[in-house]
Amino acid sequence: MVLDVLRHLALYWSPKPPERKHPRHRVKSRLNVEPGLAGVMAVHNPAATLDFDHHLIENWIIDDVSAGGFGASIPQMKGEWLKIGCLTGLQPEGGDNWVIGVIRRLSREAPPRGSVGIQTLARAVAVVSLQSQDGDAVEALLLNPSADAVEAQLLVKGGVYAPGQQYGFARDGREFMLMSVAVQERGEDYELLRGQLMVRDTSE
Repeated sequence: MVLDVLRHLALYWSPKPPERKHPRHRVKSRLNVEPGLAGVMAVHNPAATLDFDHHLIENWIIDDVSAGGFGASIPQMKGEWLKIGCLTGLQPEGGDNWVIGVIRRLSREAPPRGSVGIQTLARAVAVVSLQSQDGDAVEALLLNPSADAVEAQLLVKGGVYAPGQQYGFARDGREFMLMSVAVQERGEDYELLRGQLMVRDTSE
C-alpha cells in the first residue's frame, strides 16, 4: 500500500505528469505546505530569503491526486491565510520537489479541521530576475520552464504589472523578452503573468 502511494505521488509530482486526463486516485500521504507567495519564494530560493521560517510549514493529508491537482484534509487550520485563490507551496512527505498550487475549494469542517481542493500550477520552477523597460527588477518564478517554449507564465508579487510595460529576463545564457503581457490571475499577494516569449538578439 505504501509503495502504491509513493508511485502515485511520484507520477503526479514529476515535471512531466501524465498528459491525458486521469480520474482522481485515492491516496493517503502527509503533505508539507508553505503559505503564500513569500513561502513559495522561500522554498524555491531559500538563500535569498533571510526570514525563511520552517515553523510556518503546515502539515496536511493528501486524500486524492490527479494530473490537474489534488484534494487534501487539514487536521488543524492555522491562522487566517487560507482562502480560495491563495497560493501554496506543496511537498509530499519524503520528497524533495516543491510544486505550486492554488486553493480552488475550501470547506471548514468541525473545528479545527477542514478540507481543500488544489489546482496545480507548476511542477517545475526557475527563479529569474524580471526586469521592466524602466529598469526596475523583481524576483519572479518562471513556471514549468522549457527550452523551446513560445509563451511563459511568471509569478510575481502583487502590483508589479503595469499595462503596456515590456519585461525581460535571462536564463541559461539567453535573454528573453516577454511580449503581450497580461495578468492571468491575481491573489492577495501575487500576480500570475502570461506573455509571449521572444529571444533577444544580443549580437553586435
